[in-house]
Amino acid sequence: MGKLISFCAGASIEVMPSQNVRALLLNVLDHGANDRKIRISREMQRMAKPKYVMLDSSGYQLHVAENKGKRITFDSRLPLKHSKQEINLTPKHVMDAASFIRPDIVVGLDFPIRKVKTNAEKEAEFAKKLDYNVRWAFESVAEWKERCPEAQFFLPIQCYNLSQLDLFLGKTGGLDFDGVSMPIRELKIQDVALFLVSFYQRGIRQVHLLGTFSFPVIALCAYMARHMFEWVSLDATTWRFAVDKGEFLDPYNLSRVKLQPEITIPDDAENKCPCPFCSGQNFATIQGLERKIKTRLLREHNWWSLCKVFSDLEGNFTDIVALKKFMLPNCRTSRMMKTATGLIETLGLVDIFKDSDIGILKNLLDSEPIKKKMTPPRLQTVPA
Repeated sequence: MGKLISFCAGASIEVMPSQNVRALLLNVLDHGANDRKIRISREMQRMAKPKYVMLDSSGYQLHVAENKGKRITFDSRLPLKHSKQEINLTPKHVMDAASFIRPDIVVGLDFPIRKVKTNAEKEAEFAKKLDYNVRWAFESVAEWKERCPEAQFFLPIQCYNLSQLDLFLGKTGGLDFDGVSMPIRELKIQDVALFLVSFYQRGIRQVHLLGTFSFPVIALCAYMARHMFEWVSLDATTWRFAVDKGEFLDPYNLSRVKLQPEITIPDDAENKCPCPFCSGQNFATIQGLERKIKTRLLREHNWWSLCKVFSDLEGNFTDIVALKKFMLPNCRTSRMMKTATGLIETLGLVDIFKDSDIGILKNLLDSEPIKKKMTPPRLQTVPA
């Protein structure tokens, strides 16, 4: 049985859960761009006392900068730069930061692929970023071995489908790495399952998934950790940024209860959460709290709820039947029930076909990435 790990992302000195931060996610631009940020990251580690620290290369920050049309350069001869107008970042900068922060895991630099609509756009976007990502994979490994070999190295994956995964891993064949890291924000649960099975079939036994804390994905990862991998970890800022919307995460299924001041709460709405932060307080009471007190309570509660769901799913996943008995009673809406049923069906197929030709599983799942419209950004890139 492998480990299922929840990384706390989006934390800061001012905003940190008071308990149970087993794993802490930092990133190079926010926590390692200069001496002051490095000192703050060390203080965060001292406060949280995590068992695991991961340093992400700041691919997400590059993604945001690209969408905003910032100037982005990749010149190792110049200092790392992170301003409102410009970013300069290279594998050397990433591993320099890692040598000071000393994480347990460091993720190589990658150039994230954007959300685009058509298959033709996806092929073009993948091809546009492929040369960067292949070159940076080799540079990241070389810099990692020289500057921080005591950390584990996770190879970042940026692709829309299995064919592109084959191409990227074919071009980076022979590289040493301990695990892989991949964003899954735009993938359906069937797509995530396919990628994980593909990693498993390639002999990869450690995986980190970026950018989501959803009940079905955590359940999928609980299965994978128990039956197929040595390590499966996830991170997201959900615990923190749901608070900005005045949202309370249900500790049994992570559905959201809206507690904004303008929301009318039904008289029969009952808060059954047993956490030490809101136990004994109904939703109307929490909704009416002074803003700072309410914000602090929701942040603590939301992180506690995420940890509870991880623990519950990990403990109830001896097999798919046990998961079904646990998940379905916690589905409060028809949509949640449909999602949970689809996940259970997906896992049944994975269990049967995980060691077979992955094309068989793909055909059975009939998987296609979610399609969403996105305006192309203005990007200025200057390769080193």
